[in-house]
Amino acid sequence: MIKLEITVLPKCTKSIELSQSLDSIKPDIEQLCTSVILTKEDKMFLIVINVDSFQEFQTVLYSKEVSILSGAISTLGEKSEVIVYGIGKKKGSSDLQKTRLFYSRNELSNQLNKYKK
Repeated sequence: MIKLEITVLPKCTKSIELSQSLDSIKPDIEQLCTSVILTKEDKMFLIVINVDSFQEFQTVLYSKEVSILSGAISTLGEKSEVIVYGIGKKKGSSDLQKTRLFYSRNELSNQLNKYKK
């Protein structure tokens, strides 16, 4: 199981807009993965995307839906943190776009090869 965990602190006046954006894109992301959990704790939003395989992770990470999610977070979020569990060492980043760049298709292939050995 691979888990993509995204924590977002919205800009002070953008909490409602961020909540609406996350609620709107969630069903589309659910079509691509095992599960999506969206919660709000205090002022922070937590998005957890679970996938069963590297291929599913790759599909989700480079999907149009996650591009939209990344844009919403960049536009409406003040601060974010992204953590990926289940591929080698736990990898953290300050934003979703950096995570997408880190797990380029070549890097993902390298991780897959290591996992199969």
